[in-house]
Amino acid sequence: MIKNEVKERKISRLQRNLSYLKTIASISLDKFLGNFEKQLACRYTIQECVQICIDIAFHLCIVNKFGEPINYKDSFKILSQNQILSDQLSIKMQNWVGVRNLVSHIYEEVDDSRIYSFIVDDLHDFDEFISTLNQLQKI
Repeated sequence: MIKNEVKERKISRLQRNLSYLKTIASISLDKFLGNFEKQLACRYTIQECVQICIDIAFHLCIVNKFGEPINYKDSFKILSQNQILSDQLSIKMQNWVGVRNLVSHIYEEVDDSRIYSFIVDDLHDFDEFISTLNQLQKI
C-alpha cells in the first residue's frame, strides 16, 4: 500500500500540472504555436503528468502482487486486468504513455499542433485516472 501522504503529494502535483495545461487549452492554436516557451513547457508538463501516473500504476501492480509490468504500457494493462482501471481508461493511459515516449525520445519529430490537440481534447483522461484512484480504499 502506498503511504497516504505520498499518494496525496503525487496527485497534488498531477492536479497542479493539469491546471497549467488547462490554461493552455484556453488560448488559440496559433498563439500556442507562436510561443516556443509554452510549447516546451507543455511538452515537459505532459511528460511529468504521464510519469506520475506510471509511477502510481507500477506501485499498484507491485504492492498488490498483480505482477511486475514489462513496460510502462503494461502497468495500465495489468491494472485493467485486475479491475482497478476500466479497459477504456487503461487504453487511454497507454496512449498517453505513447505521447510521453514521443516527447521524451523522439522529440525532434514532435508536432506541437498534436500536443495542443491532446491538451484540448484528451486532458480529461488524467482527471478520470485521479477519480479512479480516489475511489480506491487503499492504494
